[in-house]
Amino acid sequence: MHLAKACVVILLALVTFPSFSQNATIKDQAIRVFLDCSGCDSEHIRKELAIVNYVRDRKDGQVHILSTREFTGSGGMKETFFFIGQNEFKTQCDTLSFSTTADITEDERRTKQVNVITIGLVRYIAKTPFSSKLQI
Repeated sequence: MHLAKACVVILLALVTFPSFSQNATIKDQAIRVFLDCSGCDSEHIRKELAIVNYVRDRKDGQVHILSTREFTGSGGMKETFFFIGQNEFKTQCDTLSFSTTADITEDERRTKQVNVITIGLVRYIAKTPFSSKLQI
């Protein structure tokens, strides 16, 4: 009886292993991003934008995302994101920003951040094998 259970477990592992291996390989081909965003909810961004690999060292990233925030005269905020290409993307840099009103909720602000970061990363993701996973 134990041998039958062991055979089933081994069979299931062999059947599912190629799909895990293929997904891991595709994920390994995703771009490496260093997120330098002190005013962001980094965990939320990582959860919502899982199509990239986040790195802890700026030098390990293919794209360095740097953000700044400044208050506007109307009590809102302007957030700017600098996309700094590194290594094979060193000639590709971009700047995107958005403004908010004073009455914006934190959830609305986080959604805007994720949208701007996603838009900014499209040109980098498009040049990788992972581009087939990107939906616009």
